[in-house]
Amino acid sequence: MLQYLPWVCFASTLNWKSAQFNARSQLVAEWFSSGRVADGILAFMLIEAIVLIIVRKKTGRGLRSLDLFLSLAAGAALLLALRAALTGVSWIPIALWLLVALPAHLWDLRRRWLST
Repeated sequence: MLQYLPWVCFASTLNWKSAQFNARSQLVAEWFSSGRVADGILAFMLIEAIVLIIVRKKTGRGLRSLDLFLSLAAGAALLLALRAALTGVSWIPIALWLLVALPAHLWDLRRRWLST
């Protein structure tokens, strides 16, 4: 009987790890299906903008405020379109966020093109 004990312990460890993986997998699935993943990325973008503005004010180096705003506005609008798609809303809000992203992206692209 003792010869089977390591296999019993190993099997119980696998069951525990499998249950732990399933719980994490469910949390990640919930994070995506609720759109909170986009919210988290937007929060990081806000922190990034604040840090870049502070660096610009202290050192005089880095992106100008308008360039930073245009770049982040296009990305934020795309993230909001993603959030809308993940949460299962109709196509109209998704299309509106994509329409908001387009002029911000084109304006940013034009400014970068003219500055080179």
